[in-house]
Amino acid sequence: MVGIYKITNQITGDFYIGKSKNIKKRLYNHKHYVRHSEKFETDIERYGWENFTFEVIEECGEDELLEREAFYIRSLKPSYNTIIRGRKRPADVRKRISISLTGKKQSPNVIEKRKASIRKLRETVPQTNAGHRKRVLVSMNGRSVEFESVKAVAEFMNVHPSTVTKALKRGGKVRGHLVWYAV
Repeated sequence: MVGIYKITNQITGDFYIGKSKNIKKRLYNHKHYVRHSEKFETDIERYGWENFTFEVIEECGEDELLEREAFYIRSLKPSYNTIIRGRKRPADVRKRISISLTGKKQSPNVIEKRKASIRKLRETVPQTNAGHRKRVLVSMNGRSVEFESVKAVAEFMNVHPSTVTKALKRGGKVRGHLVWYAV
């Protein structure tokens, strides 16, 4: 299903507006992998997913997603959304911004915030290189085949290692075969 959805905190009334070409998959990703605004993540940890409701507010075509999401964000003003996505600045404006920022250094405070954010991300999502050294199981023809690493699976299936890593993180398939880490 393609459309616009709303995730509402039943305790505080705060909500998030999002868009997706596959709403069911997007909900799964929200619950397990997707990074949200800091406030959204904090509230999910504080109140738990059971106190959030998910609803589709409009079904629309893929070509209308950005426009409809922006409309709902502007009109409903959700507290969990931090920006209106989908608005690309004109090339001349991007160039001016690039020129104005060239050679400027960020404050130590901004650098430390970014480092803390990256450290937090690394705690929850392992780095790709670390995953390449782990044993991987692949379901093939009704049986599990074990590989020494992500790279070995990628070479066997003739895909890029990042494709295998993404499938492992999302519990997905590569070329029709289920993959998971061996314990």
